[in-house]
Amino acid sequence: MATESPADVLSNWSFLIENLQASPMSFFHCVEGAIGKRAIPETETSRVDYMEGGIASAKREYLRIKRGKLIFDICAAPYGNGFFVSWWLSKPRPAISLMAIAGGIVGYFVLAIILMAGAGIFNGLFLMIFFTPLAFFALLFLGFVGTISDDYIIMLPLIGWLYQRYIKTITYYSVDTATMFQTATHAAVLEAVDELVNSKGLRALTDTERQPRMHDALRG
Repeated sequence: MATESPADVLSNWSFLIENLQASPMSFFHCVEGAIGKRAIPETETSRVDYMEGGIASAKREYLRIKRGKLIFDICAAPYGNGFFVSWWLSKPRPAISLMAIAGGIVGYFVLAIILMAGAGIFNGLFLMIFFTPLAFFALLFLGFVGTISDDYIIMLPLIGWLYQRYIKTITYYSVDTATMFQTATHAAVLEAVDELVNSKGLRALTDTERQPRMHDALRG
């Protein structure tokens, strides 16, 4: 079950094709074919379910295209006498929250006090000096693989600066790569829409109707 929400969205696009009835599964297959033709690197394709409302509501299946931390969820569904298509580009929420990180830091200092009290100040300091680099690199690793949000680590004194400077530097390349992923996947969706519209003899989408809406700057 997918857990992302509109609060996680970087950009989105939607369009209602009027006077058209089509199969969502057939549309998804067309999009997957268009994705395959573009050979978008490092992508994974799957199907995910979202709840339509609360916990007891029905589920809606989406086509998901994933690249790194970015996910591209595509919806296709009949609506009245038309066919609705949309996509949402988002970054999943981290598995560990800022509160958990703060709790870990507090617990680390509590452990230091306990070690000093039990093993003596000298031995306690030696153990803390030994384990501190391990804890530091473990935190950076969790951020690098996406378990902890980059935003949380960047907020930490000194550690945040080191992480941004040497581990997860935001560059033109990282932003361009994320933008390329969105542009290529959006083009694949539009290709499937155009194929559907042309097969039914309906009007083509205008340039304005083809433009996605940006919610935030794309970050790698």
